[in-house]
Amino acid sequence: MSKVGIRADATVQDRDQLAQHAWRDAGNEARERWSRRVRPLY
Repeated sequence: MSKVGIRADATVQDRDQLAQHAWRDAGNEARERWSRRVRPLY
């Protein structure tokens, strides 16, 4: 990482991490809803 623009790099990393967490949360919610919907069939 270059010393110039450290703040910009950090904000980009934070955004990427937030996006990953958001995707993970959305995936977990989708899985829970799917499992709830599918469980009664089994």
